[in-house]
Amino acid sequence: MNDILEVPAPAHPALTDLLAFWESKRPASGLPLRRDFEPQEMRQHLPFLYIFEALPGCEDFRARLVGTSIASTRGRDVTGQLLSGIMADVPKAFTLIRDAMRRAALSGRPVFLRGRTFWLADKEFLRFESSYLPLAGNHEGEILILGATYYDLLG
Repeated sequence: MNDILEVPAPAHPALTDLLAFWESKRPASGLPLRRDFEPQEMRQHLPFLYIFEALPGCEDFRARLVGTSIASTRGRDVTGQLLSGIMADVPKAFTLIRDAMRRAALSGRPVFLRGRTFWLADKEFLRFESSYLPLAGNHEGEILILGATYYDLLG
C-alpha cells in the first residue's frame, strides 16, 4: 500500500477554497506574488498554512512560517528549519514531500498529496491532505511554496 499519493485536485473543502484563492491571485502568466497574500484574507487557513522557501536547485526547502495546527500535530514548531532536517528520521517522507514541493516550484503549478501520516511516530492513525502552491517571492528568482495540510482520523 502506498502511504502517500499525488492527486490531481484537492478533496478537502478548505484546500479547494485555498486553491481558488491562489488562482484568483495568479496573473495571466507567471506566479502569484507572495506580497499579494494578506493574512487577514486567509484567516481561516492560518493554523494549517506553511510557507517554505525553495533553496538553490530545489534540493531542499526552508520553513519560513508554520501554522499552529501543523506545529501542534508535529509536536514542535519547525519554523526556520530545513525540510531535510524536519524529516531527517524519515527519508521516504522527506523525498516524497520534497519532490512534491520541487514539482510545484519548477512547474509553477499546484501539487496535491493525500495519504497516511506514517512519518509521525505516534500519529499513524491520521490521514492528511496537503496542497503545495508556488509563489514568486520578493526577490528576483525567489520561489516560495504556500502549503496547507489538513488532518483527520483514518476511517
